[in-house]
Amino acid sequence: MIETFNPFQTNITFYVILNVFFCIFTTFWIAGIFFTRRYLFIKPSMLLLTYSHIFFQWPISIYAGYYEHFLPDPYAFALLIHAYVIIGLLVTVFTFHQKARAIWDRITNPFLLEDAVSIKAVVFTTTLVAFVIVAYLAYVPFDSTGLYAIFTNPSTAAEAREKSLKLLDSQALKYAYSLMVSSVAPLLAVMLSIFIIRGIERRNFINIPIYVLLFLFLAFAVSIPGARISVVNLFIAIAVAQLFHKGLPFKPFSFFLLLLLLLLPPTILTILREGKSVGVGIILEYLGYLARRTFIITMDTGSWYIHYTQIHGAFGIASIPKLAVILGVEPINTPNLIGLTYMNTVVKSVSAVAGYLFTYYSYFGIAALFFSILGLWLIDVALLVYERLSNVMLLPCIAAISLSILAFISSDYTVVWLTHGFGVILLLSWLIDRFIVSSGRKLELPSAQRHNE
Repeated sequence: MIETFNPFQTNITFYVILNVFFCIFTTFWIAGIFFTRRYLFIKPSMLLLTYSHIFFQWPISIYAGYYEHFLPDPYAFALLIHAYVIIGLLVTVFTFHQKARAIWDRITNPFLLEDAVSIKAVVFTTTLVAFVIVAYLAYVPFDSTGLYAIFTNPSTAAEAREKSLKLLDSQALKYAYSLMVSSVAPLLAVMLSIFIIRGIERRNFINIPIYVLLFLFLAFAVSIPGARISVVNLFIAIAVAQLFHKGLPFKPFSFFLLLLLLLLPPTILTILREGKSVGVGIILEYLGYLARRTFIITMDTGSWYIHYTQIHGAFGIASIPKLAVILGVEPINTPNLIGLTYMNTVVKSVSAVAGYLFTYYSYFGIAALFFSILGLWLIDVALLVYERLSNVMLLPCIAAISLSILAFISSDYTVVWLTHGFGVILLLSWLIDRFIVSSGRKLELPSAQRHNE
């Protein structure tokens, strides 16, 4: 098992050298793009390729010795990962340059925040959140939620979290709440942060408490089932918005410090939930576990799909339930099958989800690489929406999309478009901009720049 594998004891083989070479090669390539054409990182495909480099290419290089012996055909695994990133880069660095540069110039304009405010947009999105929460609490009593359990009976918090969302009988309510958390909440969080930052810069502190209270309500709304990561995602969306607005400055120390501050609150809540005392040592231990789970387990779960497929063959369309039913094929719950096969569990139902790059391989074999790369390039359709948004919705939309793109690393492709909000964010941003925000402000330069010109 990968838990017991020591990377420092890896034997140097051709397979190890191959993976390390492509990883280092891609590192320098992405770094070169960052320092010479930073505006390309506004493209969703460029962000996803960067995420894939971090979460796939580096782990397979560090744990190449493990995968060389774990997989029947480790070279197919290496080909899947490295070809996806390198072929993806070969195209994405040469497409949509003008659109990416124009959008980049707008969001990095120092006067952007002067026009990036709309009370109507905030009221509308806050109302959407409120409606969902009212419906949710009418269906699930507050004392039955995961959030309530965290503070009253931590030992039952995990069970309460499952029951208060994943096991809801109402599918409509479940999807409404999930879409609110993944799509509406990050947009609203960024808009509220812009109002707060703008108020501080203008020394207008009268309305700031209102926006802070709205943000606290939003934090409460996304935390009701007890998932700690939901609040963290709000802060990540805000941080991403500010990083893009400032032109993605290269400050690695500040970046890791910010990441630590974002991860600290959920880590402390996890420790408290387990009834343990908070201390520096245990915080570092849990942060290490979180980093390992994110950096190693994400790809290792994907390797289970590869391993199963190389032994038993591809699942085919049976792994796509809706399509299987239409074609009269018996559907297969692939995440449950993989979870039961490779996870040490006694329960009858478990879901081992993985990124679409790996799940598509389990569906169609190595030919899925072609479809995975097409899917990668397809997400750049977001640029067509970006360029049509006003200054009010542009930065919130880009920040929310940048956050949702990370889900492609650990979820199926269509799941990210819907449940994790990639497509919903684009549609919702355009609808709010078109019907809520004044149409006369579309595609305008920030007011200060218009005045100078």
